[in-house]
Amino acid sequence: RRLLSSRKDLLDIGLRNNLINFRPSAKSLRIVDELSVEVANILYRHNRPMTFLHMSSSKFKTLSQSERDDQAVDLADDSNLELLQELEGLDWCTDGDTNESGGIAKRHADTKLQTALSEEKLFLNLLKIQTEADTYIQEQGVNILFLAIGFLHWYEADSSDKIRKAPLILVPVSLKRVGARDAFKLEYAGDDLVQNLSLAAKLKTDFTIDLPQFASTPNGDSDEMSSLDCFFLQVEEAVGN
Repeated sequence: RRLLSSRKDLLDIGLRNNLINFRPSAKSLRIVDELSVEVANILYRHNRPMTFLHMSSSKFKTLSQSERDDQAVDLADDSNLELLQELEGLDWCTDGDTNESGGIAKRHADTKLQTALSEEKLFLNLLKIQTEADTYIQEQGVNILFLAIGFLHWYEADSSDKIRKAPLILVPVSLKRVGARDAFKLEYAGDDLVQNLSLAAKLKTDFTIDLPQFASTPNGDSDEMSSLDCFFLQVEEAVGN
């Protein structure tokens, strides 16, 4: 009992914890218009490295104008970028992307992770993340870089209008770049997928909700990816009321 109590004390379930209340920063990068299960399938199960794709100014303005009553948005403006990234239900596909035979659009089946950043800002963001992650490994011997797969959107109370976001599954990854002219590559780091234990404790303590368990094994078979889909559905059912 003492051991269990001590482990619980180590879990931070306050809103200052990014695993409970995620807040975008220079140490994070938001991926847009991708399918979580497909990304996990490429990066984790098939162990294929992925690169990052910046958004062109023309596409950014087209999307922002259609969503913001034809008001132009400057791609170089950080505040506008953050505003656009928070828009839910944005129709990112404007290039007539065709579906493959399996029903998955090409942009969802390739190894390029789409972002809503300009080329320059994407590079600087990735460089900052890589530098901090590498420094932490060298000084502490621990990898702190993860790709979040799936987010739970939640409110503190029925009367609250402030949405909170918490990652569900964390994939340990590494950022690599061979030369100055080479693109950043995101690779699976080889460890097990991590479920958000802080979120599970938060839901149990504050809302008496049991977060479903997701079990994974490195280089798992195709059934594991379908189990990820099932896990997301189980989470929906658990928080449905």
